[in-house]
Amino acid sequence: MRKVYYSMLMTFLIGAVSCNTSKINETEKGVDILYEMRIPNTSKVIYSYEDFGEYAFSDWESGQQIMDSTKNFKINKEFSLPFYFVRYNTKTNKIDGIKLIDVDEKDDKETTDLQINGINCSIKKYRYKTGSGTNMFYKYREFIETEDSIFFKNVSIDCFGLNFGKNISFSKGIITAETDSVGYVTEIKLNIFNEYPLWEMMNKKQNSVDLNRTTKKFNGKNQTDLPPFSLVYDFNLSFKPDSLSKKQRISNYGVFKQIKSKKSA
Repeated sequence: MRKVYYSMLMTFLIGAVSCNTSKINETEKGVDILYEMRIPNTSKVIYSYEDFGEYAFSDWESGQQIMDSTKNFKINKEFSLPFYFVRYNTKTNKIDGIKLIDVDEKDDKETTDLQINGINCSIKKYRYKTGSGTNMFYKYREFIETEDSIFFKNVSIDCFGLNFGKNISFSKGIITAETDSVGYVTEIKLNIFNEYPLWEMMNKKQNSVDLNRTTKKFNGKNQTDLPPFSLVYDFNLSFKPDSLSKKQRISNYGVFKQIKSKKSA
């Protein structure tokens, strides 16, 4: 199941306006895709990588790991994150994470605390039905970035999505910003967990989804404060600038940004 979760996170995982200070030695480990998120008040960063292998039948590999930004990137299982990264909690100076377990899996330990490469991590367990992710697509006119959040203004549905209204905000965490060659944002992708049973309703009602027949409301929030072992669903949200949007840049604090897309020659 871990490979499935990492794949989803890579699909939906904001870039330093300043220059990137990380040293990437491309000849040391030529991964195909590499993203970086900076951690506040420390030289540590979180790398999210994906490697398709050298040949057609090579093993596909992906993951996340904590490293010092002054060190060359190299895959090191000792520094890997065996959970979903949710956010860096500046109040506790800890990484908050979620580990998803199957609805039928037996597990008595609600939370786990561990340290990875000098960073303390607190992991909570949620229950999840494999394959119940839902993709939603939106356009926005402008976004505003703060220390811990992103605000989208003049939001509209593009293809498929639930109506959040014109303005909506998200806490930084499982967010990826795609940018063009000069650093302007082309898409912001979010992966969030919420107990709203849209996937169940769609499967039972096919094309007729009555959003008012449940007491649980979906407001777009990433519900990271639910009790352990709560049943959650996975929502992958894509936000792209509309035709009237001005070009904007974004930092990579609390946001993943791609820093390498191809293997070195």
